[in-house]
Amino acid sequence: MEKEGALAVSLFPGFPHADIPQAGLSVVVAPITNWNSRNDSATSCWRGLERTFGFVYKVEPLDLWVAKAKQLGSTQQPKGPVVLLDHYDNTASGEPWNHRRTQRSLTSGT
Repeated sequence: MEKEGALAVSLFPGFPHADIPQAGLSVVVAPITNWNSRNDSATSCWRGLERTFGFVYKVEPLDLWVAKAKQLGSTQQPKGPVVLLDHYDNTASGEPWNHRRTQRSLTSGT
Protein backbone atom coordinates (compact mmCIF):
# COMPACT_ATOMS: atom_id res chain seq x y z
CA MET A 1 0.00 0.00 0.00
CA GLU A 2 2.77 2.42 0.83
CA LYS A 3 4.14 2.20 -2.72
CA GLU A 4 0.73 3.33 -3.92
CA GLY A 5 0.63 6.22 -1.46
CA ALA A 6 -1.57 4.81 1.30
CA LEU A 7 -0.48 4.34 4.87
CA ALA A 8 -3.59 2.29 5.67
CA VAL A 9 -6.84 1.21 4.02
CA SER A 10 -9.74 -0.23 6.02
CA LEU A 11 -12.96 -1.70 4.68
CA PHE A 12 -15.95 -1.83 7.02
CA PRO A 13 -18.63 -4.02 5.41
CA GLY A 14 -21.39 -3.07 7.84
CA PHE A 15 -24.36 -5.43 7.91
CA PRO A 16 -24.27 -7.55 4.74
CA HIS A 17 -27.73 -9.12 5.22
CA ALA A 18 -29.68 -5.89 5.42
CA ASP A 19 -32.35 -5.10 2.85
CA ILE A 20 -29.89 -3.15 0.70
CA PRO A 21 -26.49 -4.53 -0.38
CA GLN A 22 -24.47 -1.44 0.62
CA ALA A 23 -25.86 -1.06 4.16
CA GLY A 24 -23.24 0.61 6.25
CA LEU A 25 -20.36 -0.07 3.89
CA SER A 26 -17.49 2.36 4.27
CA VAL A 27 -13.87 2.60 3.24
CA VAL A 28 -11.33 4.62 5.20
CA VAL A 29 -8.07 5.51 3.45
CA ALA A 30 -5.14 7.20 5.20
CA PRO A 31 -2.93 8.58 2.41
CA ILE A 32 0.75 9.25 3.03
CA THR A 33 0.98 12.50 1.07
CA ASN A 34 -1.32 12.47 -1.95
CA TRP A 35 -4.87 13.06 -0.76
CA ASN A 36 -6.21 12.31 -4.25
CA SER A 37 -5.01 8.71 -3.90
CA ARG A 38 -7.67 8.04 -1.25
CA ASN A 39 -10.43 8.07 -3.89
CA ASP A 40 -8.52 5.61 -6.07
CA SER A 41 -7.98 3.28 -3.10
CA ALA A 42 -11.63 3.47 -2.04
CA THR A 43 -12.79 2.77 -5.60
CA SER A 44 -10.43 -0.20 -5.82
CA CYS A 45 -11.84 -1.62 -2.55
CA TRP A 46 -15.41 -1.23 -3.80
CA ARG A 47 -14.63 -2.99 -7.09
CA GLY A 48 -13.09 -5.88 -5.19
CA LEU A 49 -16.13 -6.09 -2.93
CA GLU A 50 -18.52 -6.05 -5.91
CA ARG A 51 -16.92 -9.28 -7.12
CA THR A 52 -17.92 -10.99 -3.86
CA PHE A 53 -21.64 -10.11 -4.02
CA GLY A 54 -22.37 -13.39 -5.82
CA PHE A 55 -21.07 -15.32 -2.80
CA VAL A 56 -23.42 -13.77 -0.25
CA TYR A 57 -25.57 -16.33 1.53
CA LYS A 58 -29.21 -16.02 0.57
CA VAL A 59 -31.91 -17.18 2.97
CA GLU A 60 -34.15 -19.90 1.58
CA PRO A 61 -37.62 -20.79 2.88
CA LEU A 62 -37.89 -22.93 6.00
CA ASP A 63 -40.27 -25.36 4.30
CA LEU A 64 -37.64 -26.22 1.70
CA TRP A 65 -35.07 -27.18 4.33
CA VAL A 66 -37.54 -29.06 6.52
CA ALA A 67 -38.60 -31.14 3.50
CA LYS A 68 -34.95 -31.83 2.64
CA ALA A 69 -34.18 -32.83 6.25
CA LYS A 70 -37.16 -35.17 6.33
CA GLN A 71 -36.08 -36.72 3.04
CA LEU A 72 -32.54 -37.28 4.30
CA GLY A 73 -33.78 -38.72 7.60
CA SER A 74 -36.29 -41.06 6.00
CA THR A 75 -33.79 -43.20 4.12
CA GLN A 76 -33.36 -46.80 5.28
CA GLN A 77 -29.81 -46.22 6.45
CA PRO A 78 -29.04 -42.54 6.97
CA LYS A 79 -25.30 -41.82 6.87
CA GLY A 80 -25.51 -39.74 10.03
CA PRO A 81 -27.67 -37.31 11.95
CA VAL A 82 -29.66 -34.66 10.10
CA VAL A 83 -28.99 -31.26 11.63
CA LEU A 84 -30.96 -28.07 11.00
CA LEU A 85 -28.75 -25.26 12.20
CA ASP A 86 -29.69 -21.61 12.43
CA HIS A 87 -26.37 -19.84 12.12
CA TYR A 88 -27.22 -17.15 9.59
CA ASP A 89 -25.25 -14.00 10.38
CA ASN A 90 -25.52 -13.55 14.12
CA THR A 91 -25.38 -16.43 16.56
CA ALA A 92 -27.21 -14.40 19.19
CA SER A 93 -30.04 -13.38 16.87
CA GLY A 94 -32.22 -16.39 17.53
CA GLU A 95 -34.23 -18.22 14.96
CA PRO A 96 -35.27 -16.14 11.94
CA TRP A 97 -38.39 -18.28 11.55
CA ASN A 98 -41.29 -18.56 13.94
CA HIS A 99 -40.33 -21.16 16.58
CA ARG A 100 -43.74 -22.82 16.75
CA ARG A 101 -44.05 -22.97 12.99
CA THR A 102 -40.64 -24.63 12.82
CA GLN A 103 -41.58 -27.18 15.46
CA ARG A 104 -44.88 -27.96 13.73
CA SER A 105 -43.08 -28.36 10.40
CA LEU A 106 -40.60 -30.81 11.87
CA THR A 107 -43.13 -32.92 13.73
CA SER A 108 -45.92 -32.97 11.17
CA GLY A 109 -46.44 -35.94 8.89
CA THR A 110 -45.90 -33.88 5.73
